Amino acid sequence: MEDFVALVVGISRYPRLPGWDIANDCTANDAIEVVTSLRNRGVPASKIKLLLSSTAPPAEVLGVRVHVASKSVLEDFFGMEVGIPPFTGKRFFFFWSGHGAEAQRTSEPLVITADSFKREDGPKRMFRCVPIDQIRTRLSGMSNFSEQIFCINACRTPIEWSLTPNDDTVLLDPGTSRRTGTVKQAAFFAVPGTKAAPVDKAAAQFSNGFARAIQQCIDKGQWPPDHGDWYYRLKAVWPTLWSPGAHSIGPEQFERLKNQIRKIDREDQLTLVTDKLTQLSKDVDRDKIGWRTTVLDLHSCTSDCLTLFMTHLEPAIIKNGMAGEGIQRMNGWPEQRLSLQNRRLQLIGELTLRLTGSRNSKSLEQIVEALAQMREVVRVVYVEIKGPYSEDDRSLVESMLKFWQEVIASAATSDRRPTLPLLIVGHVDPDANAPGVIQIDTETFYPEVGPLEALGRRLNMVKGAHLRRWLDMVTPAESNPWRDDLESEIVRELGGALIEEIPDIRMATIVNLVTTRAAGQTGTKGPS
Repeated sequence: MEDFVALVVGISRYPRLPGWDIANDCTANDAIEVVTSLRNRGVPASKIKLLLSSTAPPAEVLGVRVHVASKSVLEDFFGMEVGIPPFTGKRFFFFWSGHGAEAQRTSEPLVITADSFKREDGPKRMFRCVPIDQIRTRLSGMSNFSEQIFCINACRTPIEWSLTPNDDTVLLDPGTSRRTGTVKQAAFFAVPGTKAAPVDKAAAQFSNGFARAIQQCIDKGQWPPDHGDWYYRLKAVWPTLWSPGAHSIGPEQFERLKNQIRKIDREDQLTLVTDKLTQLSKDVDRDKIGWRTTVLDLHSCTSDCLTLFMTHLEPAIIKNGMAGEGIQRMNGWPEQRLSLQNRRLQLIGELTLRLTGSRNSKSLEQIVEALAQMREVVRVVYVEIKGPYSEDDRSLVESMLKFWQEVIASAATSDRRPTLPLLIVGHVDPDANAPGVIQIDTETFYPEVGPLEALGRRLNMVKGAHLRRWLDMVTPAESNPWRDDLESEIVRELGGALIEEIPDIRMATIVNLVTTRAAGQTGTKGPS
């Protein structure tokens, strides 16, 4: 393992901070056990930098020299040693076990070096701290270390809980570097923000189960280390694991995206609907208009997300006056317990009611007349197709579109020249992965529509620019140092070198990726 560089730190004793020592030197022992496992895996002693502070630290561990766990030694390592022989290679590993805290005003984890101290002439204390996110940023710019793992076994309680007005903190400056290539970076924390990392006496020679699990990842996990393998091994034995990610970024980040999935392209959707309404409200060339121009498809998504979008849409279309009567919502998708014939009659009856305001308008001529009486106002009808689907549901959708096609053809050729209506279709929970289930989506029912026309008509296609704006809104880079890692993961799953270069894909693919990764599953790339 000549391409492996490790920085391992274990601090149990804070000689100039009364009351801060950690019992039984257990956190220093964590570092010793990790180094022992690295050496057993074949990592050369010259490639490992070991910093210890304990009651009686050894001079070396299996040929690895022991250094003082001070801020100055770490500054020298990051400023003058890492990336220079012998600390060169493809993989970088950082392990820390000792006291830690969360920085004031930000969510950055800090770890406290052993040379922190209390002044002898008064109560003032000076905490010397290593800002983990800044270290990660510094290393992410060193693309020669293309694979990086950070393991932090420390508390993340707010530092102000430990400070008094007399105390000060000073942060290590790791320097800066500019990313020039792809870096896969994973970070594993024993606890999330505001939580304390426990010391467990039952963990044998380790401080707790997290440190032991890291050692087990080295001893028994994939080697060279695989980020995803480590994540699932750690999560299986340490429930409070917090992993802000890497190329196998944790479900926590995808859970955040899942909770905001409806925001991906809502602005573009509203614009597309209102533009379509503007087009239909004008005196269009009816000889050239096609029925597909009057149909818009929404995401394969959950009902509450679709309802939220309709709630945003309705005031907009009422305000501009093009659909003054708002959105005519159908009373749900016909229930599957009914016969196919009764479901079809119910569906067409509901469509007729929403188009005309009456169930008595039976013929196409009567429907066209009712539309003509609305003058320039566009009638907007919304139907949700409920999943999972059966063959009968496929037949119902085909019947619905056939009926709509006949209505538009009659209206377009009528001397009464009614304003053409707009049909918005929402697909709810298609359950695409269920065996024997038909996924009702736009590709199934409009296969002959070319890609350019489809993008002008559908609301279920997402562009890379949509994803970029969404990520900027949900996970702004300035407050989420793992944002680059998350972006790299999405790009890897969906294709392309950059977010902007991701080819146009179905919204269902994004939903599938985000929801399955939020559930802790891998290999989730959906159809595009």
